[in-house]
Amino acid sequence: MRKREASEPMFSLKKGVDNLKTVLAGMDQNDLLLLVAESAERGLKNFEKYYPNDSRPKDAIRATLDYQKGTIKMSDCRKAAFLAHQAARNATIPEAQYAARACGHAAATAHTKGHAPIALAYSIKASGDVVREEEWQLERVKAIIQRKNA
Repeated sequence: MRKREASEPMFSLKKGVDNLKTVLAGMDQNDLLLLVAESAERGLKNFEKYYPNDSRPKDAIRATLDYQKGTIKMSDCRKAAFLAHQAARNATIPEAQYAARACGHAAATAHTKGHAPIALAYSIKASGDVVREEEWQLERVKAIIQRKNA
């Protein structure tokens, strides 16, 4: 995992969420669900390396994608979100907690779009590489918007 250089900014969850709200404002919920699921999945390894037998965060990503495809109800996705957050509370290692929170907020995006920037911000914290993850997220947002406008 690449460490932040002294010249690179520290990541503030609140500031990150505020910035992400602006970037995501024009996206619909279906696109947000795909984005947050992909982003949470990128950081999932930081949970699974410490808790390989706990599938709750991974189940939340699966539920997010299933809801996005219309194959499960929102209430099922919310249940998965609560379980991922429970996994985060049970975890004792910060990067694992952040990864599980990203998964939980990704699934909670099925309930309300307001969870999307929180999911993405936790994905950034879980990654350990703020700059690279922010760049990936921005490029992914651009690709989704361009695809929609094509």
